[in-house]
Amino acid sequence: MKKFTLGLLFVALIAFAVGSPALAQSKTSDRTLLTRIARQLTKLQRTVTPPEKFKLSSGPFGIPDGAKAVDWVVLNESATSQDIKVTVYMLNSGGTNSTVPPGPLSKTLGAKESTHNAGGVGDVFKPGRYYQVVVEASSRSVLPMVTIWESTVNKPIAGTTIPAGSWKELQ
Repeated sequence: MKKFTLGLLFVALIAFAVGSPALAQSKTSDRTLLTRIARQLTKLQRTVTPPEKFKLSSGPFGIPDGAKAVDWVVLNESATSQDIKVTVYMLNSGGTNSTVPPGPLSKTLGAKESTHNAGGVGDVFKPGRYYQVVVEASSRSVLPMVTIWESTVNKPIAGTTIPAGSWKELQ
């Protein structure tokens, strides 16, 4: 659908340019005219076609005994800046899932930049409950990970890491 719409815009732009009396009287070469049209089309494409968004899910995970914190990290492996939004949900059996504080976090990550957030078990995360981390991004080069720590200083509990390759894309 987007390609069809952009094609129609391109045809309309050419029809306007060819039918324009000002352009017909100018001494502009065909190559210059096509270059101008291509630039205008690129500008239109940027405004008409928003970047596609991807939603990635960690899947449900529980809080094991001895856990002190849950940490998520997102790495932008792209060569360009990427907008991300990270939301952590507590899964409520038989009810609506609830957002965990501090709520959805939105940020622009520069190329090769990362960000993270850790929440304490007992404060933000409750033992015996299930959680899910959802990352929304505009590039598949955004790589998320979740780890559960046995202390409050990045000491992961063995077997609790959910690496980037394990995340499921949501529709």
